[in-house]
Amino acid sequence: MMKGMGLLVIMLGGVMLIITNVIPQQRREFSSTIHEDAVITEVVATPSRHDGGAGLQVNSIIVLDKFAVVLKCQHGQFIIDQKELFEKLMDHTGETVVVSYREVYSGKYTWNYQSGGYRAITRNLVDIEILDVSLN
Repeated sequence: MMKGMGLLVIMLGGVMLIITNVIPQQRREFSSTIHEDAVITEVVATPSRHDGGAGLQVNSIIVLDKFAVVLKCQHGQFIIDQKELFEKLMDHTGETVVVSYREVYSGKYTWNYQSGGYRAITRNLVDIEILDVSLN
């Protein structure tokens, strides 16, 4: 198979068979950077240890500390679980910030010989990638 062309060339008894679009390519794509205002609705810290317990004895348990920031924007509410961001914004609940992010898409593409390029079979938004959160 010729990489990137979506071709399979088979030689059978001197006859060349060309099979196109055998395997669509899977691609991960990113939008350009988007900037959006959001309000810090909550900052959350969950320690790895919890004292007490009603009659429960635990010999050992490993749970990592969790730190997160809850933001509300025009599209809804989302959580970013990054300790560095938590530390930066922990004293700013209720304030407006600017969130810079990229949308992450997953798509399947097949080669189109008529146009000489790839044609999307499917393309779906699968995630967002937070680039920065800055105070106004």
